[in-house]
Amino acid sequence: MRSHMTAPTGNLKSVRNRTSLAWHVVLLALFALSQANAAFNAPYPYSQQRSSTASYVDFDDNNCASGAANLGGLVTNGGLGLSLNGGASINNSNGLGGYSSCVMNFVWQGTASGTVGTTATISANFSFTLTNVASYSCSLTVYANGNQVTQSNCAPSSGNTFTLTNLNFTVPANWTTYEVVLATTASMTSGVLSTFGVSIPGTTSIDIGTVSASTTPAPTAVPALSPAALGTTAIMLVLLAGYATLRRDKRAGVPSNRD
Repeated sequence: MRSHMTAPTGNLKSVRNRTSLAWHVVLLALFALSQANAAFNAPYPYSQQRSSTASYVDFDDNNCASGAANLGGLVTNGGLGLSLNGGASINNSNGLGGYSSCVMNFVWQGTASGTVGTTATISANFSFTLTNVASYSCSLTVYANGNQVTQSNCAPSSGNTFTLTNLNFTVPANWTTYEVVLATTASMTSGVLSTFGVSIPGTTSIDIGTVSASTTPAPTAVPALSPAALGTTAIMLVLLAGYATLRRDKRAGVPSNRD
């Protein structure tokens, strides 16, 4: 005859409580990791045409001829930063005697999500190519959720390299979209071939990073966890919770069903 032994009600309640607590720990850990990873997405791919879902270079084609252009960017710091790069040039070859002002605007744009704090920083290091260029202007502007949040004059007072280091600016706590515009206008020398170029290599780039509003910064390793590592962490937590429950049951003398 098969006999069934049932654990006391108090012990079963204790087991349920411990199991419930273990799952709460797992869910809270997953939530914390997902929040830490929520921030910037990579900028939209480069397109030769202006679009709200592309990164592009806007040329004033009525005045000047444009050379090859490219734009790119990477997500950094586990999603909490952006590194933007690109390059393009313009010249007055199609109007040597009549045109003097050439416009070239770089536009990186993309999406963001999650709470990233209310302060961000921007750093930049890029260079200009100047051939028979009388003068030029440059501005670097960042938009968050369609609103301008910072702007800097990026025409160097001397030389042909612009450098900006860790400029702080205020941003919305929840970003949904971002746009970074590097706007330039060059005055060419009339009657001779003039060329104006901007080079933003990936090694120096334009870098944007978020600064947490919390007084206790999160561990730097947390945002870098990959989805695979995240899944492994969850599985390990579940296994550890189950192992702990079995050991406590054994010590408490909770019987199992048997013949």
